[in-house]
Formats: sequence, structure tokens, C-alpha cells
Amino acid sequence: RANPKTSVNMDLFFNFVDRGTELWLDCDYNTDLFDASTLDRWFEHMDSILRAFADNIGQPAANVSLLSAKQMDEMLTAWNRTEASYPNDPRHGGIHHVFEQQARRTPHAAAVIAEQSLTYAELNSKANQLARYLEKSGVKPGGRVAVCLERSLESIVSLLGILKAGAAYVPVDPSYPASRLAYLVTDSQAAVLLTQSSIAANLPSLPAHIICLDVDWPAVALEASDDSTSELGSDSLAYAMYTSGSTGNPKGVLVPHRAVLRLVKNNRFASFSSDEVFLQLAPLSFDAATFEIWGALLNGGRLVLAPAGRLAPEEIGRLISSRGITTLWLTAALFHLMAADHLDSFRPLRQLLAGGDVLSLAHVRRVVEEFPSLRLINGYGPTENTTFTCCHTIVRESLKFGTVPIGKPIANTRIYLLDSAMKPVPPGVTGELYAAGEGLALGYLNAPQLTTEKFLHHTFENGRRERLYRTGDLARYRPDGTVEFLGRADTQVKIRGYRVELAEIEHALERSPLVRSAVVAVRSDWSTAQDAPGDKRLAAYVVPQDTRDHAALIQELRRHLSEELPQYMQPAAIMVLDSLPRTLNGKVDRQALPAPQPEKLLREREVVYPRNAKEETLAGIWAKVLGVKEVGVNESIFELGGDSLLIFRITTLSNQAGLGITARHIFQYRTIAAICEHLEDAPLEKAGKPVAGIQAVSRARYRRPQTTLQ
Repeated sequence: RANPKTSVNMDLFFNFVDRGTELWLDCDYNTDLFDASTLDRWFEHMDSILRAFADNIGQPAANVSLLSAKQMDEMLTAWNRTEASYPNDPRHGGIHHVFEQQARRTPHAAAVIAEQSLTYAELNSKANQLARYLEKSGVKPGGRVAVCLERSLESIVSLLGILKAGAAYVPVDPSYPASRLAYLVTDSQAAVLLTQSSIAANLPSLPAHIICLDVDWPAVALEASDDSTSELGSDSLAYAMYTSGSTGNPKGVLVPHRAVLRLVKNNRFASFSSDEVFLQLAPLSFDAATFEIWGALLNGGRLVLAPAGRLAPEEIGRLISSRGITTLWLTAALFHLMAADHLDSFRPLRQLLAGGDVLSLAHVRRVVEEFPSLRLINGYGPTENTTFTCCHTIVRESLKFGTVPIGKPIANTRIYLLDSAMKPVPPGVTGELYAAGEGLALGYLNAPQLTTEKFLHHTFENGRRERLYRTGDLARYRPDGTVEFLGRADTQVKIRGYRVELAEIEHALERSPLVRSAVVAVRSDWSTAQDAPGDKRLAAYVVPQDTRDHAALIQELRRHLSEELPQYMQPAAIMVLDSLPRTLNGKVDRQALPAPQPEKLLREREVVYPRNAKEETLAGIWAKVLGVKEVGVNESIFELGGDSLLIFRITTLSNQAGLGITARHIFQYRTIAAICEHLEDAPLEKAGKPVAGIQAVSRARYRRPQTTLQ
């Protein structure tokens, strides 16, 4: 019996009363903290426990479920009732078959828009020609073809042409270090690599036949352009996408056609109508591109390709406005940045999806209040379950709990929150999230043991047997079945939307002969003035093999990592320690690792101070954004702890000052001197204009001892 009270001595009080043949339970509770439905649920849990022990008093407590049969059925069945029809033909169930049907329905509609455009008929025709050319180049059904291209019309033609040839595509980012690129092509056993001559000139020696589409297209264009006759079942491999791996090398996730089709066909977590205009912003090697590309092209929508390279928020805003974008996906970090500094860029959108990490409540609330008609969606899901597992359309009412939920499973997807004994946990209790359904990957390429560890077969108490993917994510149910994300059960992290295994970075550091041991941590306590809420950066802690100069060691390790890891996996700080802190049982004590302090990451070096108004203004902006006192004009942005988000903040403030700097300038030239030299001939009438909150750094400020930042 629950007794709600507004005034109680204790917030929650249980009292068992023995009444002979019955045992009564009274509960007084504070109505400011608990509601009646919560107490009713707890009483059901207590009833389940007592009945279980009454039936078998000798059973281990761990075997007893808190859930009644009714609650168990609700969690396992009712909350997972997501079945919906979608193309799933065992013989003609390929992504390209669905595209061909769309091309026949709307042949003259615009399909892909860049500097030039392709209609659905034109895209289909070019992809058919490429498919036949690939077949003549030795590509077999079931084979794999690597794609090393920036966003371009050629990249979209390539993906579709590979699928039409009966093969699977392996996206490889051209910006990857040569060693990583070579590993991906070799590990995937790609027979052919599609690229462009400008990229091919910088590629390492590879075991694949290289086709440069800009050079070889005249030969491709001689092939027949009618639809090919390849037959692919929906369980055939569509692509292999590599993610960070805890063993020291990236791992290839094998995604079948059905998983992509289940994502974008007859799925109501977002609108996929032919009226939608999707912006293709994610790199091909990032699984958000799956949603962007096929969400548009398999539903008759328009796909607008963002220019190659990284785009600053203001550039994204201009694209949204000029191209009439209605559907946009952003990483959580980029969403936070645009919501804070470029909110009005979202005004033309009909739907905005954000994810890849926890969303800031303050930023979400700002967008919801400013644009009540905008459909804002929090999307959650690992690559192994094809982009999205759960989604939540955010409204004001859903924010009352103080966190932004990840929602409920999308169509043809099921989730289970389980304890360490693989038993379902009740609402409010933390469990590990397991995914099931049509979105699951086939496994990992060349990694049968890892596939067995992560993809499990399990039979639940109600007899339901499922193939599950163990995400490693911790979550809990709200009473209505909505899911809240609570973090990780291991050391995997998300950095600007990318999944990063810290062990892979540690392995890369320890492959250097200069390092005895290393550990990498994610820090959100970086002493930087401009950190956004939830901003996280990587910090590496190394114990060297000898006592050489620390500054030289750090510089050499940065060079070593740049040859091993993509930019987003390179630590913002490298700290040299005499030894790693340990717990009593000998494990690395990550809690005891010192917080990176930019002012302590100094190296002795002759400093070149700002020499003109442009350099003074830009140095002031860098110092403010990076949270340091001074910046030499020859210092690399990345050696100072810069990352893409900080660079975007720099470009915003620089443009307010009239400097006309883009993110591409900073990524390419890296130092203040080189950037300003590149801008020397630009017509910058407002160069050096003061910016609110930023004081231009005068040369006088720099007349101090010859030190600068690492």
C-alpha cells in the first residue's frame, strides 16, 4: 500500500507488517520526489522477488528477475514492436535495384547537385557504364572495390556503379596517412581502387588496380548504359566501413543491403519524401553518409554535395540557404557550435538530425525554442547497426528530465537493456544496450573471434531468440520505454562524432621506439577559455625510453602519429611523465592523470612575433580560442592543441575581424604567418577590425623571454 505524503520524516519509508497468513508492505513517500506510477512499478518488482523465492528459496539472488511476466512482455515485445515493410527481396534486394526503380519513376528529376547536376536517369546511366567497366577490370560479384574520393559527382557514381557490378564498396578517406590507407586497401582485399589523378599522385604503393575516373572516364563512357542484370540478395554485402579498433588496427564492419534499405525505406524517424533536399556533408568513410546519400536517392529526393574538405559553420549556413536544404545531419559537436554561434543558419531547414555524442540540453533548448516547427532529431547508433538504432524527435516536454534522450528503436530494429547476466533490467536501472533486427552488420572483416564476441545469439525468458550486437553503451529506460544514454562500459570514446578506441592510439604510440609505455585519455577539463559544453579532447601520456629532451620527443611523436593515424585521432596534447600513476592492483589510474595545461606545454624555441596588423589580430584570436597567453606566428595550430571545432571558432572570429579566412586556409597553411602571407593580396578592407571580446595582440606583448607553446 503506497501512501503519498507532502510532509514526511523520510523521503521514502518502507514498512513490512506480518498479518498472520499475509505479509503487508506499507510505503510512505514524498510526492515532490516520486510519483504513484513509480511506486506501483516498485511494488511489482517486490512482488516478483517474493514470489520467486517462495517458489525456490535456495536459488541465487542473481537468478531472480525484478520483472513480472507483464513487465517482461512489455519490455521484450511491446517496446520492440517496430515491424514495417521495406524492400527485402532475396534475389533483387539490392540498393541499386531500388534506385533503378526510382530512376524509372522520375528520370528527369534532379538527383545529385554539385557544381554540375545529374538527373536520376543520367546518374543511373553513368553508374551502369562504370559497373560494366569494373566487370571488365576484374571486379567479381561479391568482391570489394575501394573508393578514395572527396565529395563529388564521381563519388556518388562510384558507389552506385560498384553495387551494380555486384561488389561492395570500401570508402577510404584521401586525408588518411599513407600507412593507414594502405592497410585498409590491403585488409579489405579490394581488387580495384577508384580515385582521381590528383589523389592518386599521393597514394602509396597498393595491391589494387587503380582507376582514375577523371583520366579513364572516356573509356568508361564507351560501355553500355542500360541497367545491368546482376542479381543480389538483400543479405549481400553492400559496403565495408572501417572504425577504430582496440587491437591497434581499424576493423571493417560488413554492412548488407537490407540494413541500408531498412534505414531509409518506410522508416518514420525522419521524412524521406521526394520533396526533401539532403546535404551530403559527412565523409564517405563516416556512416552518416549512408543516411545522407541513400536517404535522398532511394526516395526521389535531391542530394546536394558540399564542396570537398571541411566546411566552417558559416559555409554550411550559406549552403543551406543557397541550395534550399531541408534535411541536415550534424555531429553533436558541430551542432553545438552552430547552435551557439550560427543559430539562424537552421531557419530554412525542415528537419535537423544531430548525434554521434551526447547533446547539450542548453543548445537543444535554444534550437527548439527558436524554431518550434523544425523537426529536431537526436540520432543514436553504432556503425554495426547501420547509422541509427534509436531516434528521438525533441520537443519541449521531452526535456523536463534534464537530459536529451536517444528515444526508441527505429523501424525493424529492436533493443534490449541487459545486466551482466544477460537479463532485462527494469526502467530506471542501468543496463548495457544490445541491438537486434534488420540493421545488424554481418560481422567484422577478417576478424571471426571479434565477430563472435560482439555478435551474440541469445534466448530470452519468453523464448524469443535473437542475434544481438553488444554495443558497450550504458543506458536506461524511462517509464514509457524512451531510452536515456548514460555513457560507455569501456574506454571507447566519441571525438567530434568519430568513434575512437583509445587502445588504438596507445598502440600507435608504443610502436615508436622512443616510448616505453603510453596511455591516452579523454579530457573535458582542458583549461581553454572557449571550450563548448561537453567539449572533449584527447590527451596522451607517455613514459620515454630515455631522458632525452622532452620538447624534441614530443615533436617526434607528433610526426610519428601523423604517419599512423587520421587527424581526428591525434592527441591535442602529449605529456611526458616519469611513470604512469597506478592503482593498488597495478592498473593505470586514469583518474590520477594530470589535466593538460596549455601554459605548461611550453618548449624553448625562438619565437617570431606578430609583424603586422593581420598577424596581431589573428594571434589575439588564436590566444583567446586556444586559452593561452601568447602565440608565435610560426606555431602550428595542431601543435597548440587545435582541432576542427576550434578552427571553426577561429574562422568565425577572424571573419568578424574582416580577415576573410576559411577553415581550408587554416588546415592547409597551419601557422599565422603562412595564413596571412596567403591572404596578402586579398582585398581585405576591414582587416584588423576589433572583435568584441578579443583584444588584438600587440608586438609589445611579445617582448618577453623566448618561449612559445608546444
